[in-house]
Amino acid sequence: MASARKQRWLFGALLGVFVWGCIEVTSFAVYRLTMGSWFSFSANQSARVSLLDAEQAAARAEATQSQARAKIQVPGTMQRDRHHPFIGFVHNYEGPEQKTYLHSTRWGFYELGAAPPPAENAYRVGVVGGSAAYLFSFKGRERLIEGIRDASFVGGRPVEVVSLALGGFKQPQQLMTVAWLLSVGERFDLIVNLDGFNEVAFGKENAQRGVFPAYPRNWSFRVGGRDTLEDLEALGRAAAWSELRRQLASVFETPIAAWTVTGNLIWRLLDRGAAARIQTAEVGVAASIAKDLGYAETGPPFVAADDEALYATIAGHWRHSSHALASLCEASGIRYVHLLQPNQYVAGTKPMGPAERAIAIDPNHIRRESVEKGYPALLREIPALQEAGVEAHDLTRLYAEVEVAVYEDSCCHVNQLGNELIADYLVAALLEDAP
Repeated sequence: MASARKQRWLFGALLGVFVWGCIEVTSFAVYRLTMGSWFSFSANQSARVSLLDAEQAAARAEATQSQARAKIQVPGTMQRDRHHPFIGFVHNYEGPEQKTYLHSTRWGFYELGAAPPPAENAYRVGVVGGSAAYLFSFKGRERLIEGIRDASFVGGRPVEVVSLALGGFKQPQQLMTVAWLLSVGERFDLIVNLDGFNEVAFGKENAQRGVFPAYPRNWSFRVGGRDTLEDLEALGRAAAWSELRRQLASVFETPIAAWTVTGNLIWRLLDRGAAARIQTAEVGVAASIAKDLGYAETGPPFVAADDEALYATIAGHWRHSSHALASLCEASGIRYVHLLQPNQYVAGTKPMGPAERAIAIDPNHIRRESVEKGYPALLREIPALQEAGVEAHDLTRLYAEVEVAVYEDSCCHVNQLGNELIADYLVAALLEDAP
């Protein structure tokens, strides 16, 4: 009797293992069909870690995956940011973030920890642009300082890198930022402008909202204050779904869920559903915000015949702003270097393994089309900048031979290595054309 019972238990256990194996094999096939790529434990783990990473959460709060999340920023941004009479908005110097790792300088820009007083004789490097630029000013800082410390143009002075960038900034905000700071007596020896993504992404976003493309991001919200109850409800729903995505990532990072194909498939499907809900909220909000806007919210009337005309206009604004910034710097005895930032949606510019692809490439990313259509327009303007004497560089192929991962989200941000490679390129350019 005991032997028969033992055989039944053994048979049940083997049957359970067989059934579970069948489920795992089925999940593996379903994953390939629904996700468009082969299953990878490391890729799924990296995607969850990216959602949970605090520093990248801060960056995503500045440059998010959809207009819904862009709109979600507005209530939080109105608490975190303050209107600025010349550059649109800056970080709130008196805000609660002063107690976190990101502090604000007296001028309203991010710094790691409390900003030290500037050294009187330092070689000062100001970095302008959006969230990719301020992350570069932190993560690429030591590599840049190390690379130029002994350069003749530094003259033995200590090198100081200052972030003058904020998430969502785009031209002409970089131009206006430098003009404003110079007007109040700030001093710089080098201005580095790392931009491009925000110009095409948020210029298009502005146009979709009926706002002049060159105006600051979320301008209609910053000055309009016309959120309806329906808008606020949609924002609340989208914010809740965003939080759910982070909670799901945390739950499915536990061993039982993370170590099975089925668990990862369930997480991917739930995460995709939450992301779709966010995008649904975005569609509703985007439809409502274009109604009843006045001149204060929209700026100069603007109509583009098609996307090609729109991106040509955006690229023209970008070129004019950079040229004006170069002229301002030259007149002030400041060297100016303009870097067109890399982006994963520029085709053929980065070899990717499954882990990086799972994090970096979202076929439905709302900014993808802006990069695919807008970057060619920006690239066409670089020769004109160079012919005008601007030190303008195309970095879109910077990672073309880099096999290891550099992108850490599906928007535009790169990891420590990616930022150090930008710093290496910048150092080489500075030394090659040293005055």
